[in-house]
Amino acid sequence: MEKFCQECGNKLEANQTFCPECGTPIQNSSEVESSTPASYSLNTQPVTEKVKKPMSLKKKVSLVLVAILAIGLGAGHYMIEAKTSPQEKVNAFLSALAIGDTEGIMKEIIIPENIVKDDQVFTEYLESQDLEAFQSRIYEAASGVESDGIARFVSHENGEDILRITQEKFIGLYPVIEIEAIPVEVKFLTDIKNAEYQLGDKTIQADESEIEIGAYLPGVYQSALTVTNGEIVRTMNEEQEVSGDGNMTIEILEAQVMVKISSDDPNATVYIDEKSTGKTVDELSVVGPVSEEDTISVHVERKNKKGEIETSIEETAYAGDVLELPIYPEEEETVAAEEEEATDSEAFTEEALADFITHFRSAYQSALNSKDYSIVEDYLLENSETSKEVEDFIADIGTDYYLYEFITDNVTEYDIQEDAAFITTYEEFDFTNHLDEVTNYKRNKRYKIVEGEDMYKIAEIDILDTEREK
Repeated sequence: MEKFCQECGNKLEANQTFCPECGTPIQNSSEVESSTPASYSLNTQPVTEKVKKPMSLKKKVSLVLVAILAIGLGAGHYMIEAKTSPQEKVNAFLSALAIGDTEGIMKEIIIPENIVKDDQVFTEYLESQDLEAFQSRIYEAASGVESDGIARFVSHENGEDILRITQEKFIGLYPVIEIEAIPVEVKFLTDIKNAEYQLGDKTIQADESEIEIGAYLPGVYQSALTVTNGEIVRTMNEEQEVSGDGNMTIEILEAQVMVKISSDDPNATVYIDEKSTGKTVDELSVVGPVSEEDTISVHVERKNKKGEIETSIEETAYAGDVLELPIYPEEEETVAAEEEEATDSEAFTEEALADFITHFRSAYQSALNSKDYSIVEDYLLENSETSKEVEDFIADIGTDYYLYEFITDNVTEYDIQEDAAFITTYEEFDFTNHLDEVTNYKRNKRYKIVEGEDMYKIAEIDILDTEREK
């Protein structure tokens, strides 16, 4: 006959005295029969006293571990939830930005791989705006991302996107706000030969075409343009802002930073700042670079048949200047000196006026391209209406890229009087705007020129007519 535990119903073996499932003692069937009255033996169950078996150590340890795990999971949930709160991430970033904590700022943002960056430069770029308005834009973007999970961009006050706010899932459960920096792909364009360009920590060899430098975090970096002029290497150091909606091209052209030279002897050796380049005028017709605040001294030399050194006049040039460096033999120098003495006895000569206009136009081109009135100031009569007009015109040009290229400057008529000279010129030039659109101008002008203490001065400039063609 099969036996079952009266406490839990577990099936028992014939010789078991305790239930292996719950530990209840099992009464022997013979004892049940002897102790139970016959009148009730068929209708009643044996009555046994419940004896509770002590809990095993293994079971106790298991219960304790379960309790600890439950507490740990609960605490971990609240800690992770607090740490992954969208406001927590944004607040940490903005708090670091408010005190200029570069390390704290960079800790809170994601930087894409293979980026050229300077943490301090990026921090200063972030700080170079209204931080209160910037903070509002970040909070607004983060709230939107938290609401619908769609990534949003945050712009600098100049309107260019610099941060991307996204939402990710931490361990697949907790929404996390991420702040990612947006790099700018930078390219370099030049028409200068033998040039090297450095931006931040990266250097490239320029090859008269557009070259990709790399992806940069926005900011103002130190840059250097180095050009090999024969045996002389010149470097122009400047600050370069890297910004833009994803892309920008840094353009440095020959007409902006170099000096063109020519001479009556193409085989004469070129000297820069009194040092030989080891190159002839024919080999090195352009020298530089020259920054807006800098000048360069240039002259050429040759040996005559007697082995004597003959030199041109040493000229000081600004960026964009065009220099003519003739070499006069000793006899010609004497003639030139006599002609100069003769010229001194006359107020104006056609040759002197033509040279003056040529030099003025060269200086004026440099002044326009470098936005520097001081380059042309000495050519204009002080406090005249013309000097004020030219100064105001240069000041109002603005910061957008542009380029003036003078093509023709010819004197077509002279009217020399006792106290002034009137010169009519035909001038042609190209103007390239920031959209790389080129407009050609042809003009006839009339200049009134008077004597100054050490040189002629332009008192008036009248534009007689203009032809414009795109």
